[in-house]
Amino acid sequence: MDYIEATRLINSINSQRGKDFEQLVSTVFAAERGLHLQSSLSVPIGRPAKRHNFDLGSLEPAVVVECKNLTWTVSNRIPSAKLTALREAVFYLRLAPPEFRRILAMKRHTHPDREESLAEYFVRLNAFCLDDVEVVEIDEDGQLRVLVPMNLG
Repeated sequence: MDYIEATRLINSINSQRGKDFEQLVSTVFAAERGLHLQSSLSVPIGRPAKRHNFDLGSLEPAVVVECKNLTWTVSNRIPSAKLTALREAVFYLRLAPPEFRRILAMKRHTHPDREESLAEYFVRLNAFCLDDVEVVEIDEDGQLRVLVPMNLG
């Protein structure tokens, strides 16, 4: 297998993991909150408006969700590129129309040395820019935990 074939295989596996996590998030929100979310909800964002496909969402009630199935790096270092992807997701969520509830759903993955999940770390460092974005983390067993930005107030 050459480099290009290996890259395609890894990308398809990551894509499937992302879809599996979206399905878990959808199932958990239906069971825990009675929210029935559809995949790839297209909503106009910004001015002038441009359509953006959120991972999950609903028009009634108005909810948009970005799902991030991210983990700490294998070497347990700060995952800078992954944090950038999370900030980008928050950016798009904040551009959603004001009537929409905005949720960033993250996989729970705890750092082995810090005893801090990636979601907790992200909220701790980025609470100033979350505004009205709710951050939740979901573990592999489907347990939902809402993280409240600590720096707001």
